[in-house]
Amino acid sequence: MIRSEEDHNRRHKVNLKHGSICKYLPILFLVIVLVALALWLSYRPKNPEFVLVGAAVSKVTVSPPSQLSTIMEFTIVTRNPNKHVCISYDELIGMVLYKGQQITPQVMLSPVIDEKKSTVEILLVLHGPAVAVTEEVANEIVRSGNEILVRVVLMGRVKWKFGGIKIGYYDVTVKCDVLVNNTKKGLMVPLPLPHSTPCKVDF
Repeated sequence: MIRSEEDHNRRHKVNLKHGSICKYLPILFLVIVLVALALWLSYRPKNPEFVLVGAAVSKVTVSPPSQLSTIMEFTIVTRNPNKHVCISYDELIGMVLYKGQQITPQVMLSPVIDEKKSTVEILLVLHGPAVAVTEEVANEIVRSGNEILVRVVLMGRVKWKFGGIKIGYYDVTVKCDVLVNNTKKGLMVPLPLPHSTPCKVDF
């Protein structure tokens, strides 16, 4: 009889203990969720920003049959808005389009590392063999005089790194539309733009 009462008291204490644990489980779960949310908001990678800040064209010539020769230079600044995450780019290729048509050779760029909360200047110099274009594009560029509206394109791979952990590795395309001057002086001097031109970034 005494043993039965002891067993009953023991089971009662165990039930009370389990009840207390169950009572605080929702609070513990809420705390874990809030901590995870705070960490995610603090460390989640934000997309980089690109701005075109300088442009120059020192050569734009057309030779038969619709072969376009150019010498162009662009300065693009990339900004990493992350406090805890580094951004790096590799396999970067630069080129210039006019009305969706490539008008410069493709140029391979060196890898770029953008540290936390920092900016990096990318200098894109485009020259080389003539590029075949349509007769329509060739005629439009010749008739345009000293100013042409072009799209500067960067393509490559981007990855975010937190410490030694790679967060992602994706294709990236940067598009900067800008009106540039053809100096016709054989010079490669960047011309200041009226204002910085934000670029569109696609992943």
